[in-house]
Amino acid sequence: MTHYYCQPSPFRLDKILARILLRESVSLIDDVKKEVLIMNIEKLTNRSREALLSAQSIAQENGNPELNTLHLLKAMLDQDDSLAASLLKRSDIPLTRVAGKVENAIEKLPKVSGGSRQLYQSGEFSEVLNSAAKKAESMHDEYISIEHFILALIDSSSKAGEILRESGLDSATALKALQSIRGNQRVTSADPESTFEALENMAATLPKWRSRINLTRLSGEMKRSGVSFRFFHGVLRTTRC
Repeated sequence: MTHYYCQPSPFRLDKILARILLRESVSLIDDVKKEVLIMNIEKLTNRSREALLSAQSIAQENGNPELNTLHLLKAMLDQDDSLAASLLKRSDIPLTRVAGKVENAIEKLPKVSGGSRQLYQSGEFSEVLNSAAKKAESMHDEYISIEHFILALIDSSSKAGEILRESGLDSATALKALQSIRGNQRVTSADPESTFEALENMAATLPKWRSRINLTRLSGEMKRSGVSFRFFHGVLRTTRC
Protein backbone atom coordinates (compact mmCIF):
# COMPACT_ATOMS: atom_id res chain seq x y z
CA MET A 1 0.00 0.00 0.00
CA THR A 2 1.42 3.34 -1.04
CA HIS A 3 1.28 6.26 1.40
CA TYR A 4 1.19 9.81 0.13
CA TYR A 5 1.96 12.85 2.20
CA CYS A 6 2.40 16.51 1.52
CA GLN A 7 5.69 18.12 2.42
CA PRO A 8 5.48 21.89 2.85
CA SER A 9 7.65 23.74 0.43
CA PRO A 10 10.66 25.52 1.99
CA PHE A 11 9.07 28.86 1.08
CA ARG A 12 5.78 28.04 2.79
CA LEU A 13 7.55 26.60 5.84
CA ASP A 14 9.58 29.78 6.18
CA LYS A 15 6.40 31.85 6.12
CA ILE A 16 4.75 29.68 8.78
CA LEU A 17 7.80 29.87 11.06
CA ALA A 18 8.05 33.63 10.52
CA ARG A 19 4.41 34.09 11.55
CA ILE A 20 4.89 31.99 14.67
CA LEU A 21 8.04 33.87 15.67
CA LEU A 22 6.38 37.23 15.00
CA ARG A 23 3.33 36.29 17.06
CA GLU A 24 5.52 35.14 19.95
CA SER A 25 7.68 38.27 19.73
CA VAL A 26 4.69 40.58 19.80
CA SER A 27 3.30 38.73 22.80
CA LEU A 28 6.65 39.00 24.58
CA ILE A 29 6.95 42.73 23.83
CA ASP A 30 3.42 43.32 25.14
CA ASP A 31 4.25 41.49 28.35
CA VAL A 32 7.41 43.52 28.84
CA LYS A 33 5.51 46.75 28.20
CA LYS A 34 2.90 45.77 30.79
CA GLU A 35 5.60 45.03 33.38
CA VAL A 36 7.36 48.34 32.73
CA LEU A 37 4.04 50.23 32.87
CA ILE A 38 3.10 48.63 36.18
CA MET A 39 6.54 49.39 37.62
CA ASN A 40 6.41 53.04 36.52
CA ILE A 41 2.91 53.60 37.86
CA GLU A 42 3.91 52.21 41.24
CA LYS A 43 6.83 54.64 41.33
CA LEU A 44 4.79 57.73 40.45
CA THR A 45 3.30 60.11 42.99
CA ASN A 46 -0.41 60.92 42.74
CA ARG A 47 0.32 64.33 41.22
CA SER A 48 2.66 62.80 38.65
CA ARG A 49 -0.02 60.34 37.56
CA GLU A 50 -2.55 63.16 37.32
CA ALA A 51 -0.12 65.20 35.21
CA LEU A 52 0.43 62.33 32.76
CA LEU A 53 -3.31 61.73 32.39
CA SER A 54 -3.96 65.44 31.99
CA ALA A 55 -1.19 65.70 29.37
CA GLN A 56 -2.93 63.01 27.35
CA SER A 57 -6.24 64.86 27.59
CA ILE A 58 -4.62 68.13 26.51
CA ALA A 59 -3.11 66.45 23.45
CA GLN A 60 -6.44 64.90 22.49
CA GLU A 61 -8.41 68.11 23.04
CA ASN A 62 -6.00 69.99 20.77
CA GLY A 63 -6.17 67.31 18.08
CA ASN A 64 -2.46 66.48 18.40
CA PRO A 65 -1.64 62.95 17.27
CA GLU A 66 1.57 62.90 19.31
CA LEU A 67 1.93 63.26 23.07
CA ASN A 68 4.96 65.38 23.85
CA THR A 69 6.64 67.35 26.62
CA LEU A 70 4.66 70.54 25.96
CA HIS A 71 1.48 68.74 27.00
CA LEU A 72 3.20 67.50 30.15
CA LEU A 73 4.49 70.95 31.10
CA LYS A 74 1.08 72.53 30.57
CA ALA A 75 -0.54 69.80 32.66
CA MET A 76 1.84 70.48 35.55
CA LEU A 77 1.38 74.25 35.35
CA ASP A 78 -2.42 73.86 35.34
CA GLN A 79 -2.57 71.71 38.48
CA ASP A 80 -4.24 73.12 41.60
CA ASP A 81 -1.56 74.27 44.08
CA SER A 82 0.94 73.48 41.34
CA LEU A 83 4.44 72.63 42.52
CA ALA A 84 5.68 73.63 39.07
CA ALA A 85 4.09 77.05 39.52
CA SER A 86 5.63 77.33 43.00
CA LEU A 87 9.08 76.68 41.57
CA LEU A 88 8.57 79.47 39.03
CA LYS A 89 7.30 81.84 41.73
CA ARG A 90 10.25 81.08 44.01
CA SER A 91 12.55 81.80 41.04
CA ASP A 92 10.84 85.15 40.33
CA ILE A 93 9.59 83.91 36.96
CA PRO A 94 6.02 84.97 35.99
CA LEU A 95 3.79 81.94 35.59
CA THR A 96 1.66 83.69 32.97
CA ARG A 97 4.68 84.27 30.74
CA VAL A 98 5.72 80.61 30.78
CA ALA A 99 2.13 79.36 30.43
CA GLY A 100 1.58 81.67 27.45
CA LYS A 101 4.68 80.39 25.66
CA VAL A 102 3.63 76.80 26.26
CA GLU A 103 0.11 77.39 24.92
CA ASN A 104 1.46 79.16 21.82
CA ALA A 105 3.84 76.27 21.16
CA ILE A 106 1.01 73.74 21.50
CA GLU A 107 -1.08 75.72 19.01
CA LYS A 108 1.68 75.26 16.43
CA LEU A 109 1.80 71.46 16.81
CA PRO A 110 0.44 69.26 13.97
CA LYS A 111 -3.25 68.48 14.28
CA VAL A 112 -5.53 65.79 12.90
CA SER A 113 -9.30 65.73 12.70
CA GLY A 114 -11.98 63.17 12.03
CA GLY A 115 -12.96 59.97 13.80
CA SER A 116 -11.18 58.18 16.60
CA ARG A 117 -7.52 59.11 16.73
CA GLN A 118 -4.71 57.05 18.18
CA LEU A 119 -2.31 59.03 20.36
CA TYR A 120 1.37 58.29 19.97
CA GLN A 121 4.06 59.04 22.53
CA SER A 122 7.00 61.04 21.17
CA GLY A 123 10.57 59.94 21.65
CA GLU A 124 11.44 63.04 23.66
CA PHE A 125 8.48 62.36 25.98
CA SER A 126 9.84 58.88 26.72
CA GLU A 127 13.32 60.29 27.28
CA VAL A 128 12.00 62.80 29.82
CA LEU A 129 10.15 60.07 31.73
CA ASN A 130 13.31 57.96 31.87
CA SER A 131 15.36 60.99 32.89
CA ALA A 132 12.86 61.82 35.65
CA ALA A 133 13.23 58.30 37.04
CA LYS A 134 17.02 58.74 37.12
CA LYS A 135 16.62 62.14 38.82
CA ALA A 136 14.51 60.55 41.55
CA GLU A 137 17.11 57.84 42.05
CA SER A 138 20.02 60.31 42.22
CA MET A 139 18.10 62.40 44.79
CA HIS A 140 17.43 59.23 46.84
CA ASP A 141 13.67 59.64 46.39
CA GLU A 142 11.46 56.58 46.40
CA TYR A 143 8.83 58.04 44.06
CA ILE A 144 8.94 60.04 40.84
CA SER A 145 7.41 63.41 41.64
CA ILE A 146 6.58 66.64 39.79
CA GLU A 147 9.98 68.19 40.56
CA HIS A 148 11.72 65.26 38.86
CA PHE A 149 9.66 65.90 35.71
CA ILE A 150 10.58 69.60 35.83
CA LEU A 151 14.30 68.90 36.28
CA ALA A 152 14.19 66.32 33.48
CA LEU A 153 12.48 68.82 31.17
CA ILE A 154 15.09 71.48 31.92
CA ASP A 155 17.90 69.10 30.98
CA SER A 156 16.16 67.91 27.81
CA SER A 157 16.48 69.27 24.28
CA SER A 158 12.68 69.46 24.00
CA LYS A 159 10.69 72.60 23.23
CA ALA A 160 9.28 72.54 26.77
CA GLY A 161 12.80 72.47 28.20
CA GLU A 162 13.81 75.32 25.92
CA ILE A 163 10.89 77.45 27.17
CA LEU A 164 11.83 76.83 30.81
CA ARG A 165 15.50 77.68 30.25
CA GLU A 166 14.75 80.78 28.19
CA SER A 167 12.37 81.95 30.93
CA GLY A 168 15.20 81.72 33.47
CA LEU A 169 14.59 78.34 35.09
CA ASP A 170 17.81 76.37 34.74
CA SER A 171 18.77 73.35 36.87
CA ALA A 172 20.60 75.35 39.54
CA THR A 173 17.73 77.83 39.92
CA ALA A 174 15.14 75.05 40.09
CA LEU A 175 17.10 73.09 42.70
CA LYS A 176 17.51 76.21 44.83
CA ALA A 177 13.78 76.91 44.66
CA LEU A 178 13.02 73.27 45.44
CA GLN A 179 15.29 73.38 48.47
CA SER A 180 13.35 76.36 49.82
CA ILE A 181 10.09 74.44 49.42
CA ARG A 182 10.90 70.93 50.55
CA GLY A 183 14.14 71.39 52.50
CA ASN A 184 15.92 68.09 53.03
CA GLN A 185 12.72 66.08 52.76
CA ARG A 186 12.87 63.00 50.55
CA VAL A 187 9.94 61.76 48.50
CA THR A 188 8.93 58.66 50.42
CA SER A 189 5.19 58.58 49.75
CA ALA A 190 2.78 58.88 46.83
CA ASP A 191 1.53 62.26 48.07
CA PRO A 192 4.60 64.34 49.05
CA GLU A 193 3.46 67.52 47.29
CA SER A 194 0.76 68.10 49.89
CA THR A 195 3.39 68.03 52.63
CA PHE A 196 5.58 70.50 50.75
CA GLU A 197 2.64 72.84 50.17
CA ALA A 198 1.62 72.62 53.83
CA LEU A 199 5.14 73.55 54.92
CA GLU A 200 5.20 76.45 52.48
CA ASN A 201 1.84 77.76 53.70
CA MET A 202 2.86 77.46 57.34
CA ALA A 203 6.14 79.25 56.65
CA ALA A 204 4.21 82.11 55.06
CA THR A 205 2.12 82.60 58.21
CA LEU A 206 4.90 82.14 60.77
CA PRO A 207 5.54 85.86 61.44
CA LYS A 208 2.02 86.13 62.89
CA TRP A 209 2.17 83.31 65.43
CA ARG A 210 5.77 82.11 65.83
CA SER A 211 6.07 83.28 69.43
CA ARG A 212 3.01 81.22 70.42
CA ILE A 213 4.26 77.90 69.00
CA ASN A 214 4.84 75.08 71.47
CA LEU A 215 7.96 73.60 69.83
CA THR A 216 7.94 70.41 71.88
CA ARG A 217 4.33 69.61 71.01
CA LEU A 218 4.89 70.60 67.37
CA SER A 219 7.91 68.31 67.16
CA GLY A 220 5.85 65.34 68.33
CA GLU A 221 3.04 66.05 65.90
CA MET A 222 5.41 66.40 62.95
CA LYS A 223 7.27 63.20 63.80
CA ARG A 224 3.97 61.33 63.83
CA SER A 225 3.11 62.76 60.40
CA GLY A 226 6.56 62.03 58.95
CA VAL A 227 7.64 65.66 58.52
CA SER A 228 11.19 66.70 59.32
CA PHE A 229 11.11 68.92 62.41
CA ARG A 230 14.72 69.92 61.83
CA PHE A 231 13.74 71.56 58.55
CA PHE A 232 10.70 73.27 60.04
CA HIS A 233 12.66 74.48 63.07
CA GLY A 234 15.20 75.98 60.65
CA VAL A 235 12.36 77.91 59.03
CA LEU A 236 11.25 79.13 62.46
CA ARG A 237 14.69 80.44 63.28
CA THR A 238 15.19 82.20 59.95
CA THR A 239 11.73 83.79 59.72
CA ARG A 240 11.53 87.39 60.86
CA CYS A 241 8.62 88.71 62.91
